[in-house]
Amino acid sequence: MRRLAAGPFGIELERTSLPCQLVEGSGLIECVPCNPDLTRGRFVHEGKPGMEVILKGYDVNGPTWFYLSLLLIIAVFFKFDRIWSLRNLDLALLLALAPGLLLVRSSEATSAFGYAWLFVVTGAILVRLLSDSLFTRRPRLEQNLNASGMAFLCVSALAFQMTKVMTLEPHAAVIETARRADDLLKRQDGTSASGLAKPLAPLNTTVAQDTVAQNTLAQNTGATDKSPTDKSPADETTVAALPDVRPGENPRSSDARNVETNDPGKPIESGPAGMLLATPIVQMTGGVTIWTTRTLAILAHLATCLGLIAVGRWHFSDTRIGLAMATLYLLLPITAFDVNKVTHLLPAALIVWAFACYKTPSIAGVLLGLACGSLFFAIFLLPVWLAFYWKRGAARFSIALGGVVCVMLLCLIMTAADSHSLTRQIVGSIDWAVLKFDSGTGKGFWGQYDQSYRIPVFAVFMIMLTVITIWPLRKNLEHLMAHSAAIIVATQFWYPHEGGVYILWYMPVMLIVMFRPRLAHLPPRSLDEPSTLSTSGVSSRTRAGNSSSTALRTQFYR
Repeated sequence: MRRLAAGPFGIELERTSLPCQLVEGSGLIECVPCNPDLTRGRFVHEGKPGMEVILKGYDVNGPTWFYLSLLLIIAVFFKFDRIWSLRNLDLALLLALAPGLLLVRSSEATSAFGYAWLFVVTGAILVRLLSDSLFTRRPRLEQNLNASGMAFLCVSALAFQMTKVMTLEPHAAVIETARRADDLLKRQDGTSASGLAKPLAPLNTTVAQDTVAQNTLAQNTGATDKSPTDKSPADETTVAALPDVRPGENPRSSDARNVETNDPGKPIESGPAGMLLATPIVQMTGGVTIWTTRTLAILAHLATCLGLIAVGRWHFSDTRIGLAMATLYLLLPITAFDVNKVTHLLPAALIVWAFACYKTPSIAGVLLGLACGSLFFAIFLLPVWLAFYWKRGAARFSIALGGVVCVMLLCLIMTAADSHSLTRQIVGSIDWAVLKFDSGTGKGFWGQYDQSYRIPVFAVFMIMLTVITIWPLRKNLEHLMAHSAAIIVATQFWYPHEGGVYILWYMPVMLIVMFRPRLAHLPPRSLDEPSTLSTSGVSSRTRAGNSSSTALRTQFYR
């Protein structure tokens, strides 16, 4: 019997002499004798991927989703009575990113033009964010849909995205994060004996799945072929995209811990914070299963949507604005393209909640520390946040950051077998490839040019980081939002591996800057200073609270 892997949009089958039917189970397609008793309640279909299993004839690819979402976003958010408004400019910039990403992922022939497209649009977004303080007027711009319709659209878009999460194969980095969380719960060392943690598949989902499919096919068509009926029942729900797993083996054994790829220079993508946050989900789902990865993706998207709504309610004094931000986040084609890349979305969700809790520096420090421990780019946000708090919370913010570092280090100590193992885990958690400037590093825009050209780009990035950290001296919430988004966007230009495609890193923060009202009167709050927004939120149940909320909203939008 032969087991073949399912690709993202179809399945390539191998001719066999046995009568067979296609049975989908945990991301793999198995060729088994035609026996209804062997389906064990799983979906049976004719090689049709994704939602076609549930709804016959349903198939929405990337370009089709872009066209449909483009029309819907324009109908709901575009201001037809103010064509030259800043809102329309931001909307056009966010929508212009999708064609570049489609060109990058369509074929090798169009990828070079796609990366150039992304760099041009990303550069325009960076200029817009750096000049955000120049746009002093922030008039109130209602959406082309009332609050009830917006809530219905948000829930519907969330249902569509979560359905796509349930039908797509999990991303390789999410599998590795769940494995490391399982190692933490079992207090086992998940690093390889070679001294570094095994690499993951490339960040491009298609390349990663194709690599897994080739490895799986190579193992199951060799001398180790076994019948699928030899598998234990516990293996049916295990993530099947693990190339080291063979029929009859325990997929969570020490021999099946690492995903082999054709990119040996790519280190582990997610840091120890992702492993720490995934431990409750892994424990509830009983190990590294396909439902673990899907639950992580669903919770990450829910956290982002709720964080955007919280920012709108607590800081913009308008829940409808928060609902509009969450709806636009779910409707943008970029979200649908990378809906299962939890490791990219997790730090962005933590940063959004750090903005929501910015009035409590200790909580913001914990959230931003977890974001730094998830992916490296959040580290560059620390100088701006420290300059924002300065004497009104910088100490509490720094203490919270130090506490997060201690907790993550303790987690690595718990899973380390000895001191050498601890060193391997610490070194393997850092993406050292971003610090290299030699040729042949990664793929993408910089894969076509000499890596030495990245040195002046990185130097300009550091100059920009220094300038926006020290100027202006007294920062308010407007500066913090725009500068944080600009720093994340600027990392796309010098990141060596597929720079420009990581739009989920900054898209939620970009939405906050896009919808924000006037916030110049909101510096970091000291301990003895009452909170204007919290007072108005508590008193909003009374008539006086309603009048003060209306006056506050008038102060925001003008």
